[in-house]
Amino acid sequence: MKFFLGILMSMVATCASAAEVISIVSPYTPTHKGHAAIYKILEKANTSQQQYTFILELKSGGAGVVALTSMDRSPNTSIGLIHASFVQNSIDGLIREENYVPISSLGDACWFIVAKSGNEHQGIKSLAGTNDRLVFGGVGIGSATQLTALGLGIAIKKEVQFVPFQSAADAGILLVGNNEVNLGIMPMNDFESLHSRNNNLKRLAMHCPRRHPDAKWVATTREQGVVSPYVFNTFVVSKEMHLAKQKELGAILDQAIVSVGSTTILDISGFHPPVFDKVPVSKYHNERVMLFKEALIRHQADINKFKKGN
Repeated sequence: MKFFLGILMSMVATCASAAEVISIVSPYTPTHKGHAAIYKILEKANTSQQQYTFILELKSGGAGVVALTSMDRSPNTSIGLIHASFVQNSIDGLIREENYVPISSLGDACWFIVAKSGNEHQGIKSLAGTNDRLVFGGVGIGSATQLTALGLGIAIKKEVQFVPFQSAADAGILLVGNNEVNLGIMPMNDFESLHSRNNNLKRLAMHCPRRHPDAKWVATTREQGVVSPYVFNTFVVSKEMHLAKQKELGAILDQAIVSVGSTTILDISGFHPPVFDKVPVSKYHNERVMLFKEALIRHQADINKFKKGN
């Protein structure tokens, strides 16, 4: 009897000490660059404390709506990863922006605008004199990529035609072939891979608030007069989650991000988290959302025209 009582007490103690599972729900497919960084971040988060066990769930579809819907079903044990489409989904009434609280962030996608021609030191202005039709391959109508293409055209006073693809990787692959897609956006490691197949590819701008440490001669889009929103990723929780828990989970993720390090995260995923700039996540998130809203308003006529033509 004592033996069975001991087993029962052991089971109770084990259950009482079991870590609570927190799911980070991602809207991306398995091959997305950000996941490489997230796995490392979660590894650090799980070894830094014993109260929570973080896992990654992939729920792609609906431009991020599927992931947030999944998160909404478990508001106390889920964290959502949102991208720029969050803004358009909010405008369209598919989600309610105020229901989600930012607690940490993977940050900006510090990716290069890459072209088949041009000069890396002169940047995007080196495209202004070309007679070639400029076609920018990217993902999604009304996406940050399309808005960047539109902003690029304004900066060089030349039409840049946007062509949507299922993924940025698809558009990037076409850069190395003999076709009309001659502009794209990608992280450093993708550029290096494609450059090995076509050494004419040039990095004309870094679409990020900062220059890349390994290509400091390539100016940012903002420095070159391109006004467009950034591709960003923020970890959010439901407003229903207790405030103390929101702060605790955010602090664990921030600490894990710092432990992984900015260089590693940038190298493997191309992202730069705001925690390294000492920027509060709420301020960072609100600024990125506002940039996107302003760009959507500024380019709404072009977006509508594009939708009608496609």
